[in-house]
Amino acid sequence: MDDIDTFTEYLKGQDRAELTVKGYQSDMKNFIRWFEQTNGETFNVKAVTPTDIREYRRFLLGNEHRKASTVNRRLAAMSAF
Repeated sequence: MDDIDTFTEYLKGQDRAELTVKGYQSDMKNFIRWFEQTNGETFNVKAVTPTDIREYRRFLLGNEHRKASTVNRRLAAMSAF
């Protein structure tokens, strides 16, 4: 079982709505992809730093022009993870 599968089971155990579970899965997959491309290493939750979170937020707002509500949901998914 990988990290995303474990996270999915955790969310379901928290009685989260199915759309929330799917959204959080997608959000984490996006972050993992960004992390691996940016850092040039395989994702490991223990390797994520506060600087990574700030840079990801800056990337979402600046490069992808995401709305604040989208950024906040993605950060909420990361927090739950």
